Amino acid sequence: MSKIKSGTTTRRANGEGSWYQKPDKTWVHQITMGRKENGSLDRKTFSGKTKRECIEKRDKYNEEQKQQIKRKQAEQESQIQNGHFVDSEAYFSEAFPKWLKLYKYLPSCKATTYSGYLDIYEDHFEEFFGASKLFEITQDVVQEYYNKKKVIGGRKDRLGHLSPKTIQNHHMLLKEFFEYCLEKYKLESNPAVKTIRPRVVIPEMRVLTPDEMVIFMEEVLLRHTFATRLAEQSVPIDVIQKILGHAQSATTKRYITTFEPRLKEAVEDLSVFLSSKKLDDTKQINLRKDSYRFQDVRLPSWLEAGGART
Repeated sequence: MSKIKSGTTTRRANGEGSWYQKPDKTWVHQITMGRKENGSLDRKTFSGKTKRECIEKRDKYNEEQKQQIKRKQAEQESQIQNGHFVDSEAYFSEAFPKWLKLYKYLPSCKATTYSGYLDIYEDHFEEFFGASKLFEITQDVVQEYYNKKKVIGGRKDRLGHLSPKTIQNHHMLLKEFFEYCLEKYKLESNPAVKTIRPRVVIPEMRVLTPDEMVIFMEEVLLRHTFATRLAEQSVPIDVIQKILGHAQSATTKRYITTFEPRLKEAVEDLSVFLSSKKLDDTKQINLRKDSYRFQDVRLPSWLEAGGART
């Protein structure tokens, strides 16, 4: 039997493919898998130092292909029998936090944005959807969630309802997550798409009068100061949240941390604009030495320690 010269190709029986030896003595084995969509041959190539190495790679590839075909057949049979793919049996409580960490965290989003989304999940989504498998969350289930949140008791504290704007924010988050699940978990459709949410009414913007500005700034200043004082005394964030009547802890966190130098300057500038006749005589707040952020802020006299507005 004559040897095969380098650079020549030998063909075997139909289905066995062809062999080719390169000038560096390595072997190349090529088999035809079928035809591509454009009509050209679809070939798979294996290379190795010996023919045995090529054959082992070919056999391993063929076995992987068989297993993949079996998995697809099992999925199809399961879908016919159960009405859904096996992948969609993942629980919401497992899938949503993973998606949140992958796509709504650094560097894709700010840490504060991720924290806000996590609060929404822990305060609202987890209780309602957490124990459900993804394929069980239908359009009707999502609609039931929105309906529940817009009535009294829909908030975490059970004392009120969520605003249409907040429900819309929840909807956008759910819609994006389930869109991801269409491919990742083989959901048949996005259950949030055709739901109905409360109409968000955008109020007509109106410029406040100087007197209204005084009232507004006094109330904002008092609430921010009060919340910050509680935080400085190590009062838990969830307690401050209930006192202020916030639906989400993320709002309370922003309430406490926004009282920074820029806000102090804005308050002082506003005080000058409104003139001394619009404000009571003011007095500097007495603070601990470590409360440096507020040492230069001046408030109306009715905000003095122990004082009350008349």
